[in-house]
Amino acid sequence: NSTGEVLRRGAKNFNVDQVLSQLGIPRKEGSGSTSQGKPVPKKKEPTAAEIAAKAHIRTHSELYSDAAVSFDFALRHSIYTLHGPLEPEAKNVFRKWLALLHRTLPAVMGPTHKQIDALLTHFDDVSSSEDALFDAINGIKLDSTAWSPSCTKGDHHKGYTCGLWSMFHIMTVGVVEYNSKQDSDMNRISTLDAANSLRDYILHFFGCEECRKNFVASYDNCDFGRCERLSNKPGSDDTSKELALFLWEMHNAVNVRLQIEKAQREGRPRPKAHGQEEVLYPSWKACPRCWGGADPWDSNAVYDFLQSEYWPISHRSPASDNTEMRGRGKYLRKRIERIEKFAMTHEAEFVDASLALASNSIVAPLAIAVVIVAFLLIRKQKQKNRYGRGKKFDAGSNGFNQRAPYRSSSRGKQRSAGVL
Repeated sequence: NSTGEVLRRGAKNFNVDQVLSQLGIPRKEGSGSTSQGKPVPKKKEPTAAEIAAKAHIRTHSELYSDAAVSFDFALRHSIYTLHGPLEPEAKNVFRKWLALLHRTLPAVMGPTHKQIDALLTHFDDVSSSEDALFDAINGIKLDSTAWSPSCTKGDHHKGYTCGLWSMFHIMTVGVVEYNSKQDSDMNRISTLDAANSLRDYILHFFGCEECRKNFVASYDNCDFGRCERLSNKPGSDDTSKELALFLWEMHNAVNVRLQIEKAQREGRPRPKAHGQEEVLYPSWKACPRCWGGADPWDSNAVYDFLQSEYWPISHRSPASDNTEMRGRGKYLRKRIERIEKFAMTHEAEFVDASLALASNSIVAPLAIAVVIVAFLLIRKQKQKNRYGRGKKFDAGSNGFNQRAPYRSSSRGKQRSAGVL
């Protein structure tokens, strides 16, 4: 009958993967059979804590609180590992690290700023005695004394490194924000000086010996183009952004290494490239603009994402904020154009497709939404053709997918706190 013929045509000409792919929506594993009818293997069932952590979206206040808790924890457990005053080299490293954070952390991290100010004010005493360090910070109350569920993921031991990485990322974005407000290069922070301060702090005060060696070795070997990308001469905002992108690439590399080591400990095969995507950041869902088309990453979009993730909107420099808004506008226009082009090309098949898709309970709501949007766009396009209204957006001028040096070679799927 006619209904059966429509369903057969729809099933032949359209499938779930086609629609999702054309709209730029990735098909989730475990959501049913593939378009070829092959079942997708089910993943290991997550724990209740993992489910809760995944469902919880970390707010900015939680992000800054996690970083503050880790900073406080480090002060109390990592600065003094031996009795007696700090060695001269360690003392100098600690002072430079505090001075860098003083200039690059956002004002919303009030308690942390108070701790830093107290430590710098009494630095001679603080660097001579652990008791003096505690005296300087004990009277300062933090907004929270525990890490958020997004950091711990059901295991409180993960909280410290998660919050520490947050602090590092906040600092690198803060370098850009701080430099954008300075009138001369003499007052700006060079990316190399900031990176060296981070490297030296990890070398002297990070407790995990293996993690410390891995980070310092990678840094000293100029991995990820560090020696070419970072400079001791403060420059433009684009130059300052290289520090944030460099640390982001290092963090992703650490997460991949940890995933491989975990597989080895558990006697599982080494994760292939597709499997490694699960631990990279940001995921496609979190930042589709960050996926650079033919290239693995769009560095401009990645920095915009890092800025939106780690820096409060009210404290951003106007120039960087305008750049981000322009980028988002271009991205949205490009996505609308893609849907419109797809709808016009497949106008005749949409009725068939909607019936075929509606037979699948998993994608029925999506099918209905697709059909509604498609017909609205088709109607709008026909009006443009008839009356000559509107001007087609030139996707070629959107500025995306520009090649940027030293990007990571894999795409992101899921954020991971990781460790050093």
